[in-house]
Amino acid sequence: MRARDAALAALTRSREYIEAHLAAWPENYAMGREAYDRMLKEEQLLPFDSHDVERIARDELAHGWAEEAWVQNSAQRRGVALGAASGGGLAPGGAALIDYYRDAIAQLRKFVTAQQVVTVPDWLGTMRIVETPAFLQPVSPGASMNPPRLFSLSTTGYYYITPPKSLAEAAARLDMNEDFDRDRIESTAAHEALPGHFMQLSIARRNPDFVRRIAFDGVFAEGWAFYGEEMFVRLGLYGDDLDARLFVARWERVRGARAVVDPQLASGELTYQQAAEFFAAETGFTREQAEAAVAGIATRPGYVIAYSIGRLQIENLLAEYQRRKGAAGSLRDFHDRLLSYGTTPLAIVGPELIADLDKPAGEERAAANY
Repeated sequence: MRARDAALAALTRSREYIEAHLAAWPENYAMGREAYDRMLKEEQLLPFDSHDVERIARDELAHGWAEEAWVQNSAQRRGVALGAASGGGLAPGGAALIDYYRDAIAQLRKFVTAQQVVTVPDWLGTMRIVETPAFLQPVSPGASMNPPRLFSLSTTGYYYITPPKSLAEAAARLDMNEDFDRDRIESTAAHEALPGHFMQLSIARRNPDFVRRIAFDGVFAEGWAFYGEEMFVRLGLYGDDLDARLFVARWERVRGARAVVDPQLASGELTYQQAAEFFAAETGFTREQAEAAVAGIATRPGYVIAYSIGRLQIENLLAEYQRRKGAAGSLRDFHDRLLSYGTTPLAIVGPELIADLDKPAGEERAAANY
């Protein structure tokens, strides 16, 4: 009770301070491009400056738009509707939705194994599917996850979902933030659960090296999860369902738009309102959703670029792996190696992985935890 009272008192003091000074604060505190570039180099260990990030982001944004144009053309030629009717099938409402998510994750595990995407460790635990706590739902409209606790023997993770008020209405407007059918649920679960964050971080938490075990590099984590989204389209997870391709293309636009906004907002070259207008135009988000997204970007400069920059670094590393291994390499081998080093910066992981390719058999996988 004393701890509770102290916490409430601290919150009250903080609120009073904020209210007293709010009018004098700028709409957005811009750190400046020099400081932003220093953060990229010294904190995130990235081989890119802010101008590089923007060029990469705009290429990604253009690819997302192009992919959507191809999907729309295919849908018109086939005379099919995009959305749940295109093949994903509307998810059930109410209590049955939890089991629907659980089944989707189970199917992902089978698909990953059958397609030899990555080795699923025998010890990998399960995810409990639970509804996002009510007080968090306004700020967490989509899915999120918590991996198994660090230093705990538990292998259980938690997958939080915020059920839409109406799945049918979400499907009708092709809502970006609400997973209303099977293919969208599978795509999000691939990012959050398997082989995305849950599996990646579960493996990292078993690394014998203490620093690697506790490390969390957002560029690697988000880059890995994003990298898998298009890969699953290519490998046939969704069959010929055009809506799944549309969903992945639109989220590519979101990631590209984020990585354009982030450095320009942090440098002060875009105001908050200008950034929201750009974000809404490029992503299809409503103005309210765009403003919320930009507000989130402003609070964590340098984070939302992780998706685009991380995916590019992984693809560059895969290309180098393929050049060296040739026919002796495989997608599963590359992914197994990649995840064995912990969720540490790719600037460190990349050279290690390539160097380990030249080690004698038996030594090259010494870091693996499968």
